[in-house]
Amino acid sequence: MQGYRFPKYALTSELTKEDLCTKLDEEVAEAKDAIVRYDDSRNRLEMLMEVCDVIHVCETILQRFNVNYTELNDAVTFVTLKNQLRGYYAEDTRSNNTKNSVQRY
Repeated sequence: MQGYRFPKYALTSELTKEDLCTKLDEEVAEAKDAIVRYDDSRNRLEMLMEVCDVIHVCETILQRFNVNYTELNDAVTFVTLKNQLRGYYAEDTRSNNTKNSVQRY
């Protein structure tokens, strides 16, 4: 993982925790609706865009709290390892970055 996928929202630093939570709730609700409406032949782009909006708001939250790329990548590594140990993945997803990330903390 390289870092953030979306550009930083212009007013990120002005957003309160409540603003962030409200926006996350809104985007998750829209994604859930799009997923329910999705079928294999229709609404694919709508579903993809709504799910990407959730990713975008999550990135905005991380950026609001000044999470840098190293912290983000480490967190992704830790969550991947945690879920891999729980057996959530179809294949072994451990990467070479796991050891480096763990050593930093």
